[in-house]
Amino acid sequence: MSTEELQNSGAYTAFIRAEADLKRAKRLHAIFFTAIFVLVLWGAAHVGEVDIPEFLEGLPSFFNYFQQTLPEIHAETFQTDITDWYWGVGKWARFLWDTVLIAFLAMLFGFVSAFLLCFAASRNLNKNYPTYFVCRRIMEIARSVPEESVCTFRIGSGSLPGIRPL
Repeated sequence: MSTEELQNSGAYTAFIRAEADLKRAKRLHAIFFTAIFVLVLWGAAHVGEVDIPEFLEGLPSFFNYFQQTLPEIHAETFQTDITDWYWGVGKWARFLWDTVLIAFLAMLFGFVSAFLLCFAASRNLNKNYPTYFVCRRIMEIARSVPEESVCTFRIGSGSLPGIRPL
């Protein structure tokens, strides 16, 4: 079949028409969802009382933040400047180490519990459907619920909500 015969066939024209319809539908979907996005963005800006001129006025000073967070260290007063900047480094290092340990324990407990549940939650290894179902739901809940926010809501702020999800 030649190219000219193919282009004159009914299947070819139907294909071209379907392709045009699909492109038109995609274009309409893009326009529709862009309009929805703009409306939601406008609503959020309105509710949040966003002031664009004030934002643009303060934008150049945003980059000053990084400059202002760095310490001013001079060669003449080097020891004093370092001491002043790192005034509680021992105390903060202990807190940082506690945070690292909490994160490590959370990862370890998560790994161990996921490893133990993964065998019971796999369909090809576990033929007992109720056990499979329960293990799957436990793993889904564990993955989808942010533990820290639940514990902060239930217990309050502090170090206990960080440890409790472990």
